[in-house]
Amino acid sequence: MPLRHGGPPTRRADLPEHRELNRVRAEFLDTFGAALLPLGVLDRFKLAGVIATWWTETLPDFKTLMENGFPGVIDGWVDAIADAVEDDEATGPAFDPFGHELVRRIMADYLERIATAKADVARLKGEKEAFEASNLPEDADEDEVAGWNYAKELERQIRELKASISDEVRRIKKLESGLKKRNAIPAMAEELKALQEAVRPTVNQIAAVEAELVPYEAIKQQLAVARARYRELTDSFIHELKSRCSAKTDAEKQTLVLDLLARDAEEGLSSAVIAHRQELVHVLENLWDKYRVTRANLRRERVEVETRLENYLKQLAYTDSFFVET
Repeated sequence: MPLRHGGPPTRRADLPEHRELNRVRAEFLDTFGAALLPLGVLDRFKLAGVIATWWTETLPDFKTLMENGFPGVIDGWVDAIADAVEDDEATGPAFDPFGHELVRRIMADYLERIATAKADVARLKGEKEAFEASNLPEDADEDEVAGWNYAKELERQIRELKASISDEVRRIKKLESGLKKRNAIPAMAEELKALQEAVRPTVNQIAAVEAELVPYEAIKQQLAVARARYRELTDSFIHELKSRCSAKTDAEKQTLVLDLLARDAEEGLSSAVIAHRQELVHVLENLWDKYRVTRANLRRERVEVETRLENYLKQLAYTDSFFVET
């Protein structure tokens, strides 16, 4: 149910000059009723209720408009959005700052970038968690299932494998360093070769387990980048919003405020129409449930009942005669 607010400026546009707030409210009630009652969608009581609710919700904006003009209304919206963005996560914001009409109007492209970054974070987080939950041992008990993390299991295996050859690795490094000196003896080279052969199977095991972790490490790195990108966009959100608002002229700010106020009224009317439509659907469904059985079906069901009753009575009469004869 779109609202037309074109043509000559209405009293709301001149509110900073004439400051007649009550007359603006009266004008809204009169003009809305005159324009929308003939459509026959909502009665005058529901229309009055929609406008009264809308007026109550937007009254602070009209008061700001009266005191500070259209730029002041936009500044107030920006401040409220900034407060919601910075609100403590423990209590949660009073409203979704990214869903504010001002943001949706002038920051649509920026919101898409935020949504894309957020989706990347969610996707990569899901991939990370899927890897961690994979390869659960078949014989795992309930506690093991609850605390299972495949990535940590692989990391544990690597630590244990490295610990199992730590003494040999230290000796190998010492021998390699000693062989670089002039006074190195052939026995050192032989010992080094023997140690390297001894630890090679374990070293290969470590390399194989580390290879299994490569995809996981790549996901973690991508997730860190995605999270940093999301934080960067959200941290710069208010600055970008203020920048775009500041770039508008006074005339553009007036048009923007009037459009968004009208959009709020449209949404209220649309919600009322949807609710009214749902009421009608409910009434029609009740009527359908009540009258969906046709007269022909009722007659057929009656005949079936009468037939069953007649057969029952015949059987009953036969039973009675049997007892009389005996």
